[in-house]
Amino acid sequence: MNWKNVLRLVSVDIKSSRLIRGTKFRRFRENRAVTYALYIGACVFGLLIGGLIGGLYNGTSDLTLRENFLRGATNLFATLPTLALLYGLVFSQMSQMQRIGAKVSIQPLYWFPITWEEHTFASILANLVGAPLIITVFICSSISLASFSLGLAPLAVFAMLALLASLFLASVTTEILKVLQVRISGAVTRVAGRAAIWVRLIVSILFFFIFYMIYFSLYYNVSFPALIESMAGGQRMLWFIPYLWLGIALTAFVSDLWLETAIFFLFSLAFIYLLFLAAVRLNVRFGLYEAPSISISRGVYIPRAGL
Repeated sequence: MNWKNVLRLVSVDIKSSRLIRGTKFRRFRENRAVTYALYIGACVFGLLIGGLIGGLYNGTSDLTLRENFLRGATNLFATLPTLALLYGLVFSQMSQMQRIGAKVSIQPLYWFPITWEEHTFASILANLVGAPLIITVFICSSISLASFSLGLAPLAVFAMLALLASLFLASVTTEILKVLQVRISGAVTRVAGRAAIWVRLIVSILFFFIFYMIYFSLYYNVSFPALIESMAGGQRMLWFIPYLWLGIALTAFVSDLWLETAIFFLFSLAFIYLLFLAAVRLNVRFGLYEAPSISISRGVYIPRAGL
């Protein structure tokens, strides 16, 4: 894999996405000062939050309160990979939805001197640029500073590594769903014709309905500490789901279960690698697939008064 090609493809993917979403078609260059300011601001704000948390912990003399504070921080560190998976999927899927209906192809042409592995890896990295990476910078900077006051520095380092791996896992999943969505949408359009418009509308409504049902069931009338504690317990109960293995590895690390930590962490890396191979395979087969167009009407257009 040529890393120079990967970095160039990431730049091309980001620029093409910005052109599709923007109003100015020729706005190739981004304002780097604003972009850097966002990341630097997220880092500085995270350090301030981490310093505030450490100051509150050191300034508390109540042993019971300190123990509850430490237990809550430990549960938060253990659930960070699952939280990163959730917001990574949400923001990367939102980015893909913004491209729906665009009449501009952003796929590299088949004669480019690149491989499908390079194209897939660049597309995965491009999905992380923006809100997912800004949130990750904020979280990493805050927990890195707060961990020194809490005495959780080794857990914080492991949590940041698991956080980045979980974010990459979310982007790989989005890449797979993107290719499958294009292929399935094309098959539905070919079979249903103009009725495919209604099929897409109904599927989109169902997707948002299920998403908001899950969202409100998790967050409605639930405090943040209770949510983190329930997620930490839910990870251990749902150990058979590969997407939660990184969080389970952190939970085992907290409990000093070194063998379980190594097993779940290595299995998580293997699962991410297998998903990457699946994404490459899908791009090889359907990466240049062109969905059939829908013919609304035929013949000479005759203007008439509509409803």
